Formats: sequence, structure tokens, C-alpha cells
Amino acid sequence: MNKLDFNIKAGWPASAETWEYMQNMILQAQNAALLGGKNYILSGCVESAGNATDGIIVINGEVLPFVGGPVQTKVIIVDTTVKRAFFGGANNNYYHNRVATFGSGTGEVLWSGFKRSNPDNGVLA
Repeated sequence: MNKLDFNIKAGWPASAETWEYMQNMILQAQNAALLGGKNYILSGCVESAGNATDGIIVINGEVLPFVGGPVQTKVIIVDTTVKRAFFGGANNNYYHNRVATFGSGTGEVLWSGFKRSNPDNGVLA
């Protein structure tokens, strides 16, 4: 896998090309998530007394943090955007914070359809 060396002190090239390189590295790693199928639990999400803990899940091949809570029938992706001023002064949606959680709405997925990854052998149960 490609990598960036952030330990170089002088003249580190923080350019659009560098950020694109970093984003492509992340996408390469995320593509490995498709090996497990479309929807599954990587870690956490333990159910007890009608609640599920926080964890990491895969929805349609996208690795997402899961915010637990009272177990419901469906899971959704919540995309919260944060605006930042660009160099030209315009405020634009810059950060997209995406998490999965229980709820209903666009793109909902059945909770019962998630398989759990076994860290010992990688097999989905």
C-alpha cells in the first residue's frame, strides 16, 4: 500500500495533489471492505438488553463508525457537513462526517441483514 511520510519537517508539500494522493490511499483500503460483502459488522455493535454498542460496520462497501443505541429495525447513514472558509473567503461544505445509526429514511438497511465478522478467521456469521 502507498504511504505518505509526515515526518519530513521542511517543505512538506501540502498541495491538492498531496490530498488527492491521500484520499486515493484511503479508497484503496476501503475497497478491501467489499471482500466481506455489502453489509456486515466489523467490530462492536454488541446487543444486550435491547441496546447495541458503538462499533464499525460496512454498508454497501463503505466502512463507517456505528453509533449504538436502542435496537431498531433499520440502519441509516447520517452525513453531517461542516462549512469552512476557503482561501477565496467563500464558506463551503468541507468536512463530511458520516456515521451509521438506527433510524429510518433514505438508504435504510435492515439491521437483521448484517452479518458479524469473526476476528479469528474473518468468516462472516
